[in-house]
Amino acid sequence: MVLGAWTVASVVHALPDHLNHTVERAPTVAFRSNLDEHGTDYSDIWGYTAPDGREYALLGLYDGVAVINVTDRANPYEAGYLHRSESHWRDIKTFGHYAYCVNETASGLGVIDLSDPENPYARAPIRDFVRAHNLYVDEASATLYVAGWNGHGVRIYTLADPAKPEFLSTWNTAYAHDVMVQDGRMYVSAINGPAKLHIVDVSDPSNLVALGTVQYPNAKTHNAWVTPDGTHVMTTDEMVGGTCQFWDVTDPTHPVFADIYRPNVNTIPHNALIRGHLAFISHYELGVRVVDVTNRTAIREVGAYDTHPESDYGSFQGAWGVFPFFPNSPRLFVVSDIDKGLFVFELMFDPAYDERGGARDPAVDPAPSVSLARASRNPMRSGDTSDFAFALPNAGFVTARVVDVGGRLVRSLTSAGMPPGVHRLTWSGTDGAGSPVAAGTYYLVVRTPWGTTTCPTTVLR
Repeated sequence: MVLGAWTVASVVHALPDHLNHTVERAPTVAFRSNLDEHGTDYSDIWGYTAPDGREYALLGLYDGVAVINVTDRANPYEAGYLHRSESHWRDIKTFGHYAYCVNETASGLGVIDLSDPENPYARAPIRDFVRAHNLYVDEASATLYVAGWNGHGVRIYTLADPAKPEFLSTWNTAYAHDVMVQDGRMYVSAINGPAKLHIVDVSDPSNLVALGTVQYPNAKTHNAWVTPDGTHVMTTDEMVGGTCQFWDVTDPTHPVFADIYRPNVNTIPHNALIRGHLAFISHYELGVRVVDVTNRTAIREVGAYDTHPESDYGSFQGAWGVFPFFPNSPRLFVVSDIDKGLFVFELMFDPAYDERGGARDPAVDPAPSVSLARASRNPMRSGDTSDFAFALPNAGFVTARVVDVGGRLVRSLTSAGMPPGVHRLTWSGTDGAGSPVAAGTYYLVVRTPWGTTTCPTTVLR
């Protein structure tokens, strides 16, 4: 492939070790769009499908909740915004045409009416607690669970009247950081407690019965999600080097370790949600990961997209939440990025495929890669500019920066979502302040969800 005067190919050079980067490929995840409407801190995300089939993402913001129409995957738009108490932590769940939200500062349980999702509005909140960390709705029993209320355990509400949740009971054995319920079992993530995961029988909310706990060394269980058949649960440890562990809970009184997923020991997992045989994991700086759990003792990654290609250093940046449960669109899933807002994705394979039989959708793309041309002017002299060209196989978020031989940032050239095709960058031999750099060797580093490529250039003075 030829771009102007350059032959475009992946450029491979002997680089210092600190500049080497393991190429990440996402042949099974297709980026559709990114919407950063508010330029604020974003938090968790959920989804809603209207009776007429229109699909929406419910996105937590520092100061409210955005209702975003994602029916056209490539052109999402904000249909409504509801102001809420300011908080860096906001979580949202739905039942019928209502959404419920909590945050870590004030306002209790928010209730949002989505009967017209293009014009959502807030109903009277439930104020029998001040703050909470998370919540969950068990649709089968029309029951809502609020985790970490005022720093405590779980409050349980009936949704017999979904506009006015009515309190039933509490579970306060430990601080509940997160909660998930299925088939009458409640899974409570006690991030700071000695027992990191509590399994509780909640089939009778007036008589809660402890079934068992999951305990393991160095755990910091942020969330847990059970498989549809109720036999296994995945836990996430929210800490640097944290793991996503898989447990057999067929006998909840005696959970048994099944397998572990840890794609990068320097980063932090956050939330795991399971649809069918696929676990969707928001993994902060690693972006979103899709893991096949068909083989319960040999789970494996089958897709990925890095929403935060700038770094993988184990900080609280990147993908916060993921929602893969759109009933009419099993390939669609949405992700919230703390700095960049909403990302819309689709799987490039049939999520109902039987991994054991190996049946795959024939539309799977070949593994894409990023092509980078050599600098147009190398070496550079004072006053020169050098052009670089790179080709993207699909739309995606790209960062391009110039670093010195020590890996230190010299100048950022771009950090933005880009369409597929050829793109060009120009460097004038100056640093971020516009001052000429010293003579020496520098590297252009272009990082994308499909990999990182580099190109050296020498500056002469």
